[in-house]
This record gives sequence, structure tokens and C-alpha cells, in this order.
Amino acid sequence: MFTVIENTPGYMPDDDDPASFDTIEDARVYASDLLSRLLDHLVDCEDDPAEAYSALSIAGSFAGDDLQVYVTDTRRPHDLGRVITIVEGEPV
Repeated sequence: MFTVIENTPGYMPDDDDPASFDTIEDARVYASDLLSRLLDHLVDCEDDPAEAYSALSIAGSFAGDDLQVYVTDTRRPHDLGRVITIVEGEPV
């Protein structure tokens, strides 16, 4: 089983009942969709979407063996960012 968790670093996950999947492929698709919605939200909230996107720091991907993406806005010095992680095993 694979569980997809989204949260702000240092805080509990956003969802008390996170999405779980039988295959890593399904978890990657769901996590990628969450990432796309997050990026759209961060960019759409700004007057200049191109500038907003270029200010984002995106570490990781859901390709290959990578199971986590960390997104921060470099224009905000105290931005904790958002993390989307695929966790293997039963949800806690």
C-alpha cells in the first residue's frame, strides 16, 4: 500500500485520512495531480504568473525512485513551503 501525504514541514498532514493506493503508479499520478494543483494555486494568486513560477523552488519529483517534492517560494524568507510525499506501507 502507498499513501500520499501533503503538509507544511513541521506540521501534521493536512488530511486525517490520506489517499491510499495499491500501486506506486497510482500514487504517483495522484501525487503529481496534487503538485499541479499546488503550483497552479501558488501562481494564480499572483499578478505576474511567470514571475511567481520562476520564484518557486521545486525540489524532487515523482519520477524514478524519488517519492517526495518540496516546494517553497523564494520571495518569502520565512516560507516553510509544502511537501508532498509518497509513503510505502499502511497509513499511521
